[in-house]
Amino acid sequence: MYPRPTNTVKRSLLLLVLVSFLHASAPAVQADRGTVAGFVLLENNQPAPGASVLLEGTKLGAVVDSDGAFLVGNVPPGNYRLQARLIGYRQPDSTSVAVSAGDTAHVTLRLRQDLIEFNTVVITGSRRQAAEDTRSSVTSLAPRESKILPGAAEDVLRSLQALPGVTSVSDFSSQLVVRGSGPDQNLIMIDGFEVLNPYRLYGFVSMFNPETISDISLQTGGFAAQYGDRLSAVLDVRNREGRTDSYFGGKINVSLTNLNAIVEGSLPIIDGDYLLSFRRTYYDLILGPALKAAKLVQGDVALPNFRDFQAKLAFPLNSSHKIILNAVTSRDGVDLVSGTERQRPDSVNVFDQSYNTLIGATWQFNPRQNLIAETRLSWYRNRGAGDFDGKFVDPSQNTGALGRADTVGRRYFQFGVNYDYVYSKTSFTQSVLWTTGSHALEGGYGIDFLRTDYIRTFVYDQGFLNIIEARGVVVPTDATESVNYNRFNFYAQDKISLTDRLFFQPGLRVDVYPTLERTVYVAPRLNVSFKLDEISTLRAAYGIYYQSPGMDKMDFRNQVIYTRDYFRTLVAGRADHYVLGYDRLLTPEWQFKVETYYKRFTSLVVPQKLQGMEWYTQPLGGNVLNPSNWTHPVLTTGDSLTNRPVNDAVGESYGIEFMLQKIRSLPSDRFTGWVSYAYAFAQRDRDGILTPFLFDQRHAANVVGNYRFAERWDVGVRWTVRSGRPYPEATGVQPRVMIQDVNGIPTTAVQVDANGRVILDVVYERDTYSGRLSLYHTLDLRITTYPQWFNLDWSVYLDVQNVYNRQNEQQVRYFIDENGDLNRRAIYGIPIFPSLGLSVVF
Repeated sequence: MYPRPTNTVKRSLLLLVLVSFLHASAPAVQADRGTVAGFVLLENNQPAPGASVLLEGTKLGAVVDSDGAFLVGNVPPGNYRLQARLIGYRQPDSTSVAVSAGDTAHVTLRLRQDLIEFNTVVITGSRRQAAEDTRSSVTSLAPRESKILPGAAEDVLRSLQALPGVTSVSDFSSQLVVRGSGPDQNLIMIDGFEVLNPYRLYGFVSMFNPETISDISLQTGGFAAQYGDRLSAVLDVRNREGRTDSYFGGKINVSLTNLNAIVEGSLPIIDGDYLLSFRRTYYDLILGPALKAAKLVQGDVALPNFRDFQAKLAFPLNSSHKIILNAVTSRDGVDLVSGTERQRPDSVNVFDQSYNTLIGATWQFNPRQNLIAETRLSWYRNRGAGDFDGKFVDPSQNTGALGRADTVGRRYFQFGVNYDYVYSKTSFTQSVLWTTGSHALEGGYGIDFLRTDYIRTFVYDQGFLNIIEARGVVVPTDATESVNYNRFNFYAQDKISLTDRLFFQPGLRVDVYPTLERTVYVAPRLNVSFKLDEISTLRAAYGIYYQSPGMDKMDFRNQVIYTRDYFRTLVAGRADHYVLGYDRLLTPEWQFKVETYYKRFTSLVVPQKLQGMEWYTQPLGGNVLNPSNWTHPVLTTGDSLTNRPVNDAVGESYGIEFMLQKIRSLPSDRFTGWVSYAYAFAQRDRDGILTPFLFDQRHAANVVGNYRFAERWDVGVRWTVRSGRPYPEATGVQPRVMIQDVNGIPTTAVQVDANGRVILDVVYERDTYSGRLSLYHTLDLRITTYPQWFNLDWSVYLDVQNVYNRQNEQQVRYFIDENGDLNRRAIYGIPIFPSLGLSVVF
């Protein structure tokens, strides 16, 4: 049986050259010699970094890397027995291998836990980035770390929010804010395929299943030429392939948000393996009937829920060819109607269903040890439809404590929207890597065919129209758009070993966007690393990056509509990256990294701003609820935002990041974790007005630790502290103005309610974010035990988010009380929240 996949072995050896589209090849061997390559795995199918592999009767061997891979080169032809060693583990079965001249023999070795007595522990491996790896701003997170990180809901994206330079949109979102950029500016990939909407539960968690992942790599800046069409960062997630030691095995996991089942094994007829996973929420099945019984909702109810299925199949055709098939499909949904007997007098009716489907095929061709090519073909579709309508309290009057008996003088409005959308993308990519001497040459091209279909209709009453118009915003209109647009790219780069200490990777990327005003964009890139000594490396990067506009970017902040005519007036947004970093291995277990960066953004897409007219009146003194205490309304000039996209904004972000990390050198390590701190600025400039970016947070620190205090018990903590995000302050109040027909003549007047009191609106500052949310900090705790029940391996955990129940502000809203006074109300994040979970391996 074919052991473990050749491509993963090669990726572990030249990860510096190929992090997305390729798995690198191993160094060339002598013509009369062979190579032994493979994996060393533990019982739970996790890698065994730091293990040693020896060919018995020789002095040949290797140390296993962080992915569990090893390679022994220049092996004379013959039959050998392999021995894998790791403190605290033993190899239960003897393994033999036949080595042929000019060929590579593949093998998988497995270790079992063994209780032994020892006096000295020797650290033999680490996860330190090699000096030859020219990538800057890269952080690799082990799948186990993403699974056990306290407060992260066993979610990959939420785990990454504990790294320097990365923050979150809110407590309720898994979206990543990376170095002063919005989530729409991050490229997110799974197994080399771009994913347009990688979120589940409407953003609360991600699509990535921590039980099936083999590698998580995040580059927060300065990424190489194979990546494009994004301005900020690249997240490259790799799913592992199925286990090959049996036809059937698996795992069941119950977490905070979902039930997760994994089935994997070798294929019984052909030489290959499979990995299948299924996730579904379960809390909605429990809470739905309870909410209905409490009359908070009525009718059939479906709380926000999702189901998710992923599959990966690998078929090695021979020593040079391999086919890998990927499939992902998911559904998110919600369907609920407010109960008529609930305390609050407002109501809401929500129905939504969205689907994500990805089908991809990869052909890996490895004719020689120093040459590898990959061809990928994929089809992706994100579609959804929904209705949202209800009766809502006038936001200027909503104190947040409105009861059914508190309706005198309150004002309500009706609002509804129906929508239907489809984003689809068909992609073809080809890449080649050739290593020769001191060079690693790589090149490739890609073609994307995209289609966006978007339908939106609104229903609202005059009260809602008045609120919108009073805030200087153009009233949203119905839209029906269907647009086809394509993208093309070409890239080439070369990793050059100038000396045994100095490494360059120059690259050039060309993006072609035929639908835009300017179609061709040339983006040079350069990455450099210099080994100061055996434990210290200096890295630097520069690059130009372009991002095409489009609904596929899922920008939730810029409510714009893209039409073919609008595309012809736009250019791609641009970012220039400058990065300088230093890392040093303080001890075999402790690593220190510091990195500074600067990003300059130009031609950013924002909603079009038009000069319009708005009503204005001044107070004359006295009670503001008395209409006679205001001047007669007059028209003044004011800006209005439309749904048309324009390239009218620029910006910059810069900062410095520190990280001290306890590396997980051996599976038997008792303590792992890190301390990180980032000092950063993010700003945007439009029409000469410089303001903080929406997600600007000057200070961000994380303390993360996991300690095995007994043989089968872990405890983990995570403490996070961040500056508050900016928000627009309220500057005062203004009466709402209405136009009345008096004797056939349109006449303006201050609008009053049924009690004759002035209807006031909150006035917010424009084009500025002078307010700041309060300091954010929270402590999360996780305790895990690993019992063995029914001869199976279990893990059971208690995870407590926000242990000391900190009220962390997520948003600020303003309202006007019964006396006409302006008040501030904060919306808080997740309170103290304990959850239980378990998993079992079979």
